[in-house]
Amino acid sequence: MLPLLFVSAFVVGSLAWYLIGKREVVAEAQRQLQAIADLKTAQIAFWYKERKAAAEVILQSPMITAPVAQLLAHPAHTQEDENVVRWLQTLQEEYELKKVALYDSAGRLRELRPPGGETPYLNPSNHVQATLAATNVVLNDLHRGAYDTDIHLSFWVPIRSRTDPALPADGALMLQISPYRFLYPLIQTWPVSSPTAEAGMFRREGNEVVFLNELRHRTNTALKLRLTINGNGRMPAVMAALGHTGQVEGLDYRGVPVLAFTKAIPETPWFLGTKVDLDEVLAPHRARAWVAGLFAAVLSLAVALGIKLARRRREMQFLKQQLDAERERLALAQRIQRLFENMIEGYAHCRMIYEAGAPRDFVYLDVNPAFTKLTGMRDVVGKKVSELIPGIRESDPALFETYGRVAAGGQPEQFEMFVAALNHWFSVSVYSPSKDHFVAVFDVITQRKQVEQALKQSERRYRAIGESIDYGVWVCGPDGTNLYASESFLKLVGITQEECSNFGWGNVLHPEDAERTITAWKECVRTGGTWDIEHRFRGVDGKWHAVLARGVPVRDDQGRITSWVGINLDISRIKQAEEEVHRLNQTLEQRVLERTAQLEAANKEMEAFSYSVSHDLRAPLRAVDGFALILATEHAAQLDPEGLRMLQVVRNEGTRMGRLIDDLLAFSRMGRRLMRSTEIDMTALARTVFEESASRVSNRKVRLTMTSLLPTHGDASMIRQVLVNLLSNAIKYSQPREVAEIELGSRLEGNECIYWVKDNGVGFDPRYADKLFGVFQRLHSDAEFEGTGVGLALAQRIIHRHGGRVWAEGKVNEGASFYFTLPNGKQPS
Repeated sequence: MLPLLFVSAFVVGSLAWYLIGKREVVAEAQRQLQAIADLKTAQIAFWYKERKAAAEVILQSPMITAPVAQLLAHPAHTQEDENVVRWLQTLQEEYELKKVALYDSAGRLRELRPPGGETPYLNPSNHVQATLAATNVVLNDLHRGAYDTDIHLSFWVPIRSRTDPALPADGALMLQISPYRFLYPLIQTWPVSSPTAEAGMFRREGNEVVFLNELRHRTNTALKLRLTINGNGRMPAVMAALGHTGQVEGLDYRGVPVLAFTKAIPETPWFLGTKVDLDEVLAPHRARAWVAGLFAAVLSLAVALGIKLARRRREMQFLKQQLDAERERLALAQRIQRLFENMIEGYAHCRMIYEAGAPRDFVYLDVNPAFTKLTGMRDVVGKKVSELIPGIRESDPALFETYGRVAAGGQPEQFEMFVAALNHWFSVSVYSPSKDHFVAVFDVITQRKQVEQALKQSERRYRAIGESIDYGVWVCGPDGTNLYASESFLKLVGITQEECSNFGWGNVLHPEDAERTITAWKECVRTGGTWDIEHRFRGVDGKWHAVLARGVPVRDDQGRITSWVGINLDISRIKQAEEEVHRLNQTLEQRVLERTAQLEAANKEMEAFSYSVSHDLRAPLRAVDGFALILATEHAAQLDPEGLRMLQVVRNEGTRMGRLIDDLLAFSRMGRRLMRSTEIDMTALARTVFEESASRVSNRKVRLTMTSLLPTHGDASMIRQVLVNLLSNAIKYSQPREVAEIELGSRLEGNECIYWVKDNGVGFDPRYADKLFGVFQRLHSDAEFEGTGVGLALAQRIIHRHGGRVWAEGKVNEGASFYFTLPNGKQPS
């Protein structure tokens, strides 16, 4: 009976051992998944924050945005513009951006780095318009390109030359990032050998979860594999999207049971999940259970035989002890072997070869699978390192010295070293198990070294930015004590970095501002709010400078403040300008009254002049014309033909003088005439004016070419006068042509409507184009073409009153073109 009870207890104990062991195996796998997820999440968050920080530095730096905005506003291809283009190229190379594109406020692509190739977006206007209205950096999350199947991530930076965020930006800068260079390789690598384990990144879009990278067990999944939230509640990705992150068991996208760990990536819209098949995790434990079951069967058989063969009890007990010992030995050997094979770190057992007491070479005796994965070297056992890597003794002598020292002396060492022959950084722990032998346990830390180097370079770059701008940049610790102040700030206040620390900057504050400023700063440090205050500093010149100070806290992933970053902007000149504006405003009303009185006096003088011209000059002209008419009609018999001809010349010149007086009066009154602005149908108005002008020359062929003209706002009667003068000129100066070809057209440029009147007439010398719009300025005599020289000057005055421009183009005997501009749908002031 006792042996049966013993067997039953053994079976129950084995079952308990199996269940407890299973729980421990699952817990260990979960810890490993969590560690991998934490590491990858931190790396992705750092990579994302670094690129977003670069975009925000551009957004917040006037030294960068001002030249870029100047290039967008006036693309004159100056040296400064070339500097901006070179900066864009440097930005693209520095952050390994796939593309850098610069758009103006109309959505036009102005610069593209690298140059050439496809346009970054099929229709960037939506992104540009959203960026122009934004005050912060705009993220365009992972998406497929319009011209290829590659996936991109883009940051859009509004470029502003003005400080008012309510005004639209001058342009938009797009930083396009390829996830294939860093993000996807980081996600898809796994630190240990596993046939089923993998990591995946995903985000939630409405009622779906979208995978962002290619997965191990299914192809073509990036941005294409979508899981609906409803009905897939057991999938780890769906659980994470619903807010249930951390350690979970469920079914993956294949429907296979898995262990998983999910986590939100800080400051991004993404989640990261790590998983492994449950069968893979439990396989070693199940194998041990089979061994235990086999042992239980053997033990049961032994007990049964012991009941039958009592005389051999001692022998069976001895056999049991031996079997238990062997089982433990095998289990220990299996654990050691699994540890050896599944180590993340590389393992190499070597024998050092000395020549004349100096280490010259070493032979590989044993390596683990991680060795091959980390170094890329295969079939190394039994071979010398000099055979596997020719020239390693010359390129990395320090490696041989360290290994030789440990193998000879037996003292273990730890070190980090760059092995030039393998082009990698390694972290190595080496010890000697026996004389002339050494064991190296190592890991590749090239990526960490690159990150450290990038961090140092980023720190140097941001420090250089802080030193290059003309306003004070400072950094404080989480307790508010100063850690760094830029050279421009120290030069302004005349103190050193040491004097500035521990609230030493309060010594140069204005006495009336000191307590208020320091108290406000300490309150911001206590509450973690934004510091935004105006105060006065005593500068190195002994004068008080008005300063606008602003500081913001920098927080870690847990929300703890790690430092404060801020600027001090000297606004003394702005304050002086405000005071000057205030003083000018106080005297503005008096000056307006004085100028109004002067204008009324000038208008009265102009009215008197117009009256004199209209009455005093016309009276003599009428007398001359009347007497000439009397001579021509009543005394014609007493004059010879030459006298009659000269008398007619007198009358003609009097008539011409009358027209000059009329045109001069019209020109003078135009500047005082009250404008009545309405919407003008330029097409209908131009056609009416042309028909009237062409009807006066019925003996000639005049042909009009005109498309639909852009409508505008203005004084309709004045604009009619402009068209009358320009069309009359075009018809008049086309007299030598058999058919007068007249063209009217318009186009829109920015906020201006440009109109033109072209003819195929005699044209003019372009050297004298500036004289065309002067009063009484003519390029042809009356004998060639009659006129007074006032029509174009009158047209120019009308257009100027409407806020437009007038100019002319032409060549002798090749026709002339007259252009004028009017506002695009805006009423003139």
